[in-house]
Amino acid sequence: SNSNLLRIKLEESKRDLFSIDTPIKTIDAILKLPKFIWKSSKIIKKSKRDGNKKFLFTMTHIWNPIFMIMLKILIKKPQIFYISHDAKLHPGENTSKIQVFIMWFEIFLSNKIITLTQNVKDILSKKWKGKDLIVLEHPAYDFGRVDSPRTLNSIPTFLFFGRIVKYKGLDLFLKSIEIFDKVMKSKNYDYKVVIAGDGEIEKEDLDIINNNKNIELINSYIDEKEIPEIWDRSDICVLPYIEASQSGVVAIAINKAMPCIITPMNGLIEQTSKNNYTMALISKDTTKEEFAKIMTDILD
Repeated sequence: SNSNLLRIKLEESKRDLFSIDTPIKTIDAILKLPKFIWKSSKIIKKSKRDGNKKFLFTMTHIWNPIFMIMLKILIKKPQIFYISHDAKLHPGENTSKIQVFIMWFEIFLSNKIITLTQNVKDILSKKWKGKDLIVLEHPAYDFGRVDSPRTLNSIPTFLFFGRIVKYKGLDLFLKSIEIFDKVMKSKNYDYKVVIAGDGEIEKEDLDIINNNKNIELINSYIDEKEIPEIWDRSDICVLPYIEASQSGVVAIAINKAMPCIITPMNGLIEQTSKNNYTMALISKDTTKEEFAKIMTDILD
């Protein structure tokens, strides 16, 4: 897996590794805070001995501000780098005031902010004038690289992949399929849809899924070992997002040489278009009619 590969490379570098569990639930983070502070102090002591003053925070977490403050107190002029994945929280995510404050504090305490698209950098630069921001493109995820041009299977398969949360537009996609299905039946064409990811699905959306024999639903956490098989039997990746900064799903599609259908979100357009080349068809707007039209166009 990608995470195991990273760990192997770190171990090969002969660097000291400190494993710290980062709980997702707030109550768990509070209960495990003393252990985190103890381990963090060990990391800081080792860093001081080695003369290391550079620290990279790759994701938002409730513990990040605590560690950043410890660094500023215990190390002279530390260089704190923070990867900001989003300029703001998306609909369906944890948008509590605590989460918003954590993200604000992480940026405030950091020396340099790294974004994964120019779109996010532009938004943050307006909010954080004077902050040092740079763009490093989202790297491709390697779940089996495809180097040769893709050809559609005899029955083309559309893939909706990843966490099912409101901003990813599963409801928009399913309503588009209702329109698309009528077009395909009129042309006597077959198709398949794979929806793979964990998250709550609304009853109305489940009804559409259950009433369409062409849709396969895998509504559970997808282990990294399962990812290649799902992608290798799919042809076209769909991202009907109603908001997007960038997408890890596109990062998989790039390595799989898989074309995408996307909504006109600046982050997605930037991520799928480079040097006058694009790997995506873009719907005119975020309506079911336009998304269904693009699904039909890509097969013509």
